[in-house]
Amino acid sequence: AMRCEAIARETVLDASEMFTTSRTCHDAPVKIAHLEFGRHNYGGAAQVRYLLDAMRDGDHEHVLVTPESSALQQWSARKGQAHLALRYAGEHDLFAVLRLARWLRRESIDLVHVHSRRGADWLGPLACAFARCPALAHAWTLPARGCH
Repeated sequence: AMRCEAIARETVLDASEMFTTSRTCHDAPVKIAHLEFGRHNYGGAAQVRYLLDAMRDGDHEHVLVTPESSALQQWSARKGQAHLALRYAGEHDLFAVLRLARWLRRESIDLVHVHSRRGADWLGPLACAFARCPALAHAWTLPARGCH
């Protein structure tokens, strides 16, 4: 059961309009899962490390979710960061969706922050839909050659 009536401020941009829903949390800390499926310790994974280090002394609980044997798994063990090493066979691993959804429900995760492409960009929100848990996802893309 969710400890809060709601916990996320989500903004979805469309070409023609912006939709915003705002919900607030009560006194209970929010349990946030951070999905990063990069296997190495640079780029997006480094940004997740910086973010989790900065929020270490905050009021909310942060759990890092990575594939087994990733560099972030080793980092989280050294730092004492709460962590789930997800069995993940790549971007087409539909069973990982079910494993993640079960874990989200079992751990009563309030919000999922999807940091990575590498399959987490579709696997995370799909698992959240099954677990009835809100997801915050963002993507970075490079402009096409010749575009300004």
